[in-house]
Amino acid sequence: MNKRLFLVFIVLLLCSGPATAATPAPTAVIQQTADELVAALDGQREALRNDPEALYQIANDIFLPRFDTSFAARLMLGRYSRRATPEQRDRFIDAFYQLLLLSYARGLIYYDEDRVRVLPQRTDPDQRLARVRTEVILDADTRVPVDYKLRLAGGEWKVYDVLVEGVSYVQSQRRVIGEAIDRQGLEPFIVELERLAREGRANARIVRPQ
Repeated sequence: MNKRLFLVFIVLLLCSGPATAATPAPTAVIQQTADELVAALDGQREALRNDPEALYQIANDIFLPRFDTSFAARLMLGRYSRRATPEQRDRFIDAFYQLLLLSYARGLIYYDEDRVRVLPQRTDPDQRLARVRTEVILDADTRVPVDYKLRLAGGEWKVYDVLVEGVSYVQSQRRVIGEAIDRQGLEPFIVELERLAREGRANARIVRPQ
């Protein structure tokens, strides 16, 4: 995996901790999650190198509560979301999430909190959408801006999009997914995603970044 992409994947994990009444601001949620991630890995990195399934479970426990899978999936499916049946939407959400999670879990063991800086921001307590800015520090001279888009849903801040150097993950995936569905059709596309998710889970392994 390209080292630049690797660090971007790792920083996405910061958006995954539970919101609480004591830390409702989006920036506070991200910082809290960074602390929880370090605590989950502390003292067991070597053991986890040989246990990809345990890494997958850690990533799932941290990531799932804070990622708005349904909203992000609707955005990525675009016009096809309206054409899909509820069962197809649920299958797409599950398969896409599993593939996303596998990517993060493989890099989780190399997470370094010193490479991520959460930038200060003001949050209007009445707003329902927020954008949190962070930087991924690649080296002494290189910093990659990574912004998170969040929305307040059910009393919790949930991430639904990530912008890396200004490029929206949701928008880029929407184009790729739309082209694939145009070629294959919606149902064959979902079946292919499900196959990739199953095979990815079965072949999960830890890969060092290049």
